[in-house]
Amino acid sequence: MLPGSLRARILLLVVAGTLLSAAGLLVAQRLLLQSSYGRLEATDTSLHAEQVRSEFLYELESLDFTLRDWAVWDDTYHYVHSPNPEYERANLSYAALSAINLDLLAITDRNGRQLAIRSLDRASASPRPLAAFDSRPPGQNPLTAILELAYVAPEEAVLGIVQLESGPMLIGARAVLPIEDAGEPGGVMVMARMLDGAVVSELSHRSGVELHLVPAPLADMRGLTGDLPVRITAANAQRFDVDILLTDLTGVPVGTLSFELGRPIAESARETFELLAAALVVAMLCLGTGITVATDIAMVAPLRRVTAAVREIGRARDGNAAVPVPRGEIGELAKSLNGMLAELADAARERERKDQRFQAMVAHSSDAICIVSELGRVLFATPSASGVWGRPQSELYSNPLQTFVAPEDARALGQLLLHGPRGATVQRLEVRVPGADGAARTIEVVVGERADWEAASGWVVDARDVTDRVRFSAELQRQATHDDLTGLANRAALIARLQERLDEHRGHVAVLFLDLDNFKMINDTLGHRSGDLLLRAVAERLRALVRPGDVVARLGGDEFVILLDAANSELARNAAQTVLRALAVPIAFEGQQVAVSLSIGVAAAAQESRDAQVLLGNADIALYRAKAAGRGSIVVFDPSLDAAADEQRQLQLQVPGATARGEMRVHYQPIVDLATSATVGIEALARWHNPKLGVIQPPQFLRASLESGEIIEIGRFVLRDACRKVQSLLRSRVAPGLPVVSVNISAREFVSERFYDDVVSVVREFDIPPACLQLEIAEDAVIGDVSGAAEKLARLRKFGLRLALDDFGTGYSSLTSLERLPISALKVNPALVQRIASDRRARGVFAALLQMANSLDIHVIAEGVETEEQARTLMALGTQAAQGHYFRAPAPFEELGLARRTDEAVA
Repeated sequence: MLPGSLRARILLLVVAGTLLSAAGLLVAQRLLLQSSYGRLEATDTSLHAEQVRSEFLYELESLDFTLRDWAVWDDTYHYVHSPNPEYERANLSYAALSAINLDLLAITDRNGRQLAIRSLDRASASPRPLAAFDSRPPGQNPLTAILELAYVAPEEAVLGIVQLESGPMLIGARAVLPIEDAGEPGGVMVMARMLDGAVVSELSHRSGVELHLVPAPLADMRGLTGDLPVRITAANAQRFDVDILLTDLTGVPVGTLSFELGRPIAESARETFELLAAALVVAMLCLGTGITVATDIAMVAPLRRVTAAVREIGRARDGNAAVPVPRGEIGELAKSLNGMLAELADAARERERKDQRFQAMVAHSSDAICIVSELGRVLFATPSASGVWGRPQSELYSNPLQTFVAPEDARALGQLLLHGPRGATVQRLEVRVPGADGAARTIEVVVGERADWEAASGWVVDARDVTDRVRFSAELQRQATHDDLTGLANRAALIARLQERLDEHRGHVAVLFLDLDNFKMINDTLGHRSGDLLLRAVAERLRALVRPGDVVARLGGDEFVILLDAANSELARNAAQTVLRALAVPIAFEGQQVAVSLSIGVAAAAQESRDAQVLLGNADIALYRAKAAGRGSIVVFDPSLDAAADEQRQLQLQVPGATARGEMRVHYQPIVDLATSATVGIEALARWHNPKLGVIQPPQFLRASLESGEIIEIGRFVLRDACRKVQSLLRSRVAPGLPVVSVNISAREFVSERFYDDVVSVVREFDIPPACLQLEIAEDAVIGDVSGAAEKLARLRKFGLRLALDDFGTGYSSLTSLERLPISALKVNPALVQRIASDRRARGVFAALLQMANSLDIHVIAEGVETEEQARTLMALGTQAAQGHYFRAPAPFEELGLARRTDEAVA
């Protein structure tokens, strides 16, 4: 067998394929075994880790079970109210506490005064000084902080680990309650047990593994979060290291519970793989041998016979010869070779028929196909050419083709036929051909490659009638530049025409920006069809008023613009007066008389002005002022209006991304109890510190933030800052109650589908009680869909958040809608509050509002209190709480001094 022969190459391919297949199968087999056994190993290790976690949690729960049994007990409840030696002798002896495995027991009354404290050595059931656990000063001693708990809510319990100098301690604290679990807590009971060797030994016994308590957590576990997170590490091929992170009550790591596990499953996987690999190698060797023999019999020998026959035919040059046809795929190859020989014999005959088929195809084409000389003379034309060019075929042959088109197009067609398509395979040209009825038709002429026939030689010209297409394109262009309802120019056409006039006249152009007053009311009362008819009637009147060079456009809705050519401000104002007078005459349609009132903004281009958008924007600014001035007003733009508009434009340009750039700040304003002057809450308020514009209050940037969508980011930023401040107040423990921070929620945030999830996520991130956060929902966010808003608010209330309706009295919602909303507070708009001292009717409205809110168990907060007289009037009416500059202006949180004061309640 020669190395270069077909047989040798096939054998080489079979051997290589067998080896590659065996290697691939071995790799796949190993990966499959590793994956399967790896999942078993991971499951087994996780089960051991979960068993240890469960036993540790059971140890904490057993401590809490004992603590609840003692704390919710009538004898203990009587003791904290009236300490007596009998209770202490019967229950607080060192022997009794040692029997239930306690190292520490403490009882305080509800004011934080210690009634009893027992610290002992469990082994000897004898006293043990507190300093033996931790000798650090009280301010640095976590045990002292636990013992000084002044209040624990009945439904809450403190349970976890504290890190002492002597080691970690399991500790729990609960409110002391009677057995019925009803009534005010009498105090706090604290029980603790050292997490020492005895406890670890008991955990090892129950979990079935040898546990070790490592005092300091491993460095790579400090980033883990959650309840007793577990880290499993493969130390080597024979052992897993399992570490369970222990954290104290504040979430700070204090140590790890560690144990080792063997890896018998991995050893079994290795043995299994070796057996399967050996079996696979033997099987692949047998398979390769079989494939080699079968290939030689079925393919190599027949193929060599066919190859020899092909060589013989090539030497003989016999076109009618054929190769032998064996069985199988090689036979199919032989048949294909015989077919190729037959096709070669037919090729010459096919070439002879091509010219005949092409001529027949051209003769029956629906397009007008001609062969034309360089001078335009028609040398050949299909029958359809007469219909396209509008001439008999005899006339086509008698005259140059360019004589049949409009004079203005004849030169271009003549040049194209003289030189042919330059730089391209074909070239297109549209020409106009006069029709029999006098109307011009549009013909598309395509000049392609030259044709070289025996009968004719020249350019191939394909012509077709595209009149309908051109008309359709023109109609599309008209629709793109005109308003469908009125037929007037649209915004795009107006801007283009205005820019053109500015470029031509260099400033002698004016614009009237018109807006119908109360058009929405016409639509709502008479219907949209009547509204459309009214807009058409207005458009017709405006067309009749303008000069031939002027332009009337409709921008959409009820907004119209008149472009006055060669006009200054005085002429434009006079034109605006004319428009008002013309439209003051009632318009009659469908048997109705409708009077139309307009507001008009006027802007004339300055001599140096060349920007159409700026001029139209100036007219829009003037229109905005005209509508604010009242119905039927005309306002001419001047630079003072531009200054105010420029400030708003600056805000609109700079507010996007202000939060991401760190320009937003949060100030806080106290909410005070009018009876005691104590702070009962604080409200978070956004402030924008812009590098160019300075400090900007919310009313100034609110509209810009709403239009840009930045309000969502601002709201999320304020919410996170408020939750962070709640967290700091809880840690400082400046007062016995829960702090409450209010956060304003805009309508844009409230209707967002992610609003609920975003709020819940932030509250959980900072791990604060939901009752510490009060959301102030904007009144306009709920009035459009009271039922939907009530459902969303109920979901927030169920989570535990406090809810308030902000700016009540702005005119959106009715008093009766309040009973459908699950709110706990009502914030009265400052406009009503600031009239309460001087306006008898305002006082009456406020008194009725208080009475209604009290009947619904809704807390009322007065906003915007500015004077002492307002505060006294609110107190006399029975208002519970208020806020405003009279009490304290909004300020950074640190300046309020809440974290240092203990004489005020932040509830």
